[in-house]
Amino acid sequence: MNAVVELPAAQLERLSVGTALRGILAIPERAADAEKAVGMSTDDLRSLADGSIGIEIHRVNTLLGTTDHTLAPSRIFGAHVVLASVGAECWCAARGLSRCGANSAPLLPQHFDIEQIVREAFGNQREKQAILDVTGWDRSMPSKIIGPDKARITLEKLDRMMDALNYVLVPRVFYNAIRTLSVAGVYCQRAQLGAGVCGLDY
Repeated sequence: MNAVVELPAAQLERLSVGTALRGILAIPERAADAEKAVGMSTDDLRSLADGSIGIEIHRVNTLLGTTDHTLAPSRIFGAHVVLASVGAECWCAARGLSRCGANSAPLLPQHFDIEQIVREAFGNQREKQAILDVTGWDRSMPSKIIGPDKARITLEKLDRMMDALNYVLVPRVFYNAIRTLSVAGVYCQRAQLGAGVCGLDY
């Protein structure tokens, strides 16, 4: 069995929304899709990725949808990664054949609504202050971001906000795998027997 190697966080380069955006802008077809989805020209998207201009918070979900990444709360990866090996809807455990997992766990959402996360954070004094501390904004900025003014924020500030709220940017393929396996499990007996997938409707 291979040992798990834990790398010090300081040695790892954190993914950022700007990095993800620059990745798709390097591919003309992907850049064109992003331009159409977000409603910004390719030049503006490049300026956004470089930090020269900002974006309204309600358009961030659409922007992330054009990349190969998604934001997710870092806390989910503890329990859900453990469940991924066994599966919360373990077919064997449900039939008393083995003690390999829990009985139930909710399927993770397809994506987390960034605008909703920010709105809820601004309604919590502790989280709001944490955001103000890392961004350097004054106390009037939150209402400008989520209010009718729709103030734009740079991706650097967005990354700082998400970091303060313990959200991380992860490859979508990884998140989707955890999302599925946290319910089904890699040892899903139904799948191995050609009888469907534990806990999922397919």
